Amino acid sequence: MTSNQFKYDLLLILPVPFLLENDRIFFESQACLGLSQWVKNFNRVVVACPVVPKELEKKYHSTIWKPVDEIDFKGTVKFIPLPWAYTIPSYTRNYFSTKSLLKQLIQESEILHFSPFGLIGDWASLGAQISLKLKRKYSLHFDWIIHQVFNGNYRSKPIIKQLYGKIICPLMKLYNTYFVKHSTIVLCNGKDTHQFYSKFNKNSFLIHDIHTNQNHLINPAEIKEKINNLNHNTPLKLIYTGRMSEMKGPMDWIQAIHIAHKQGALIEAFWYGEGPMRTKMEKQIHRLHLQNIIHLCGFLDNLEDVLSEIKKADLFLMTHLTPESPRCIKESLVSGTPILGYWSQFAEDVIQNNQGGYLTQKNNIEQLGEKIAEIAANRKVLKPLITQAAKLGERFTEDQVFLERSHILKKHLNTSAT
Repeated sequence: MTSNQFKYDLLLILPVPFLLENDRIFFESQACLGLSQWVKNFNRVVVACPVVPKELEKKYHSTIWKPVDEIDFKGTVKFIPLPWAYTIPSYTRNYFSTKSLLKQLIQESEILHFSPFGLIGDWASLGAQISLKLKRKYSLHFDWIIHQVFNGNYRSKPIIKQLYGKIICPLMKLYNTYFVKHSTIVLCNGKDTHQFYSKFNKNSFLIHDIHTNQNHLINPAEIKEKINNLNHNTPLKLIYTGRMSEMKGPMDWIQAIHIAHKQGALIEAFWYGEGPMRTKMEKQIHRLHLQNIIHLCGFLDNLEDVLSEIKKADLFLMTHLTPESPRCIKESLVSGTPILGYWSQFAEDVIQNNQGGYLTQKNNIEQLGEKIAEIAANRKVLKPLITQAAKLGERFTEDQVFLERSHILKKHLNTSAT
């Protein structure tokens, strides 16, 4: 089959959900940005995602939803709602109808690109299964090592769910790696993710996921001002931007700040974001009497505001506990704000062996707290780091990263498959 015989240039099956209101489809704002980039490289795109059930919509209260019918994607985009089926009964109930729908989309699309996320209700993996049966080439995209992330989430659950996690996570690993082994290529966001999945498929590519553009890069005048504002008489400003979830290590974040504060460090910390850990964070902040030191600032509803706050900070403090490739670290470099936090292969790769910050041993809260205090007492170490962070951030623009991954897909997933 040749390219002009396909109805769509690119099929995306993603775990990012749709929201339906009065027959209108809404999509998460950053997902819309990504989709706009895909359409720059593929004229006809079809994207299939699960729809958030009405009873769960409140859980997505901090999500910024965009009505897709009001966005000019500069190309043809078709949205395909899929069932929300993350339980065995709902997955079983919707399996055959969804399989039939996905089979049709796969047959109508030239390039197939799927993003698995879990086990039960994972329509992306079903898409890979169908593609294998049809002898079609396909690509997989991973933002994190899925079974490890789920395993970390289950650890904080009640004992019954912890036991369930011990069963489901190994199955998830087997399930995902099977489709990785049989995929044509694998796109891995960040070094941790790439190092894991590349063991199962030699055609694995390290990519970076970002939604900043050239206009977001900190400019020379802002860099100079940032350096000139370093002052030992004002608090060292720490920031984190992200979801308040277990995998982000928010309790470690608070404890490290507490350690630095006890050592006499003049600091002030700001967390922008919402999530299920907010109540626990608030209680811990009060218990440690840090109300005047740590501020939980809530969710910012656009990227420009996020980057503005990061630019104002002296250090981006992160305590990620699971192997993932968070955009916030790259957004910090784009903003000229050095990184301080737990080591990971992803973070080490992004800051280029401590050129754009400092990394400490994962889970070593004491070491991280001491490093905060050390920098607060000696601000001049931040001057070269600010310049270096800004330089490293120059490669993180969405036009460039989506162009690179689109070229990879076009090179390896052509229409010669039968």
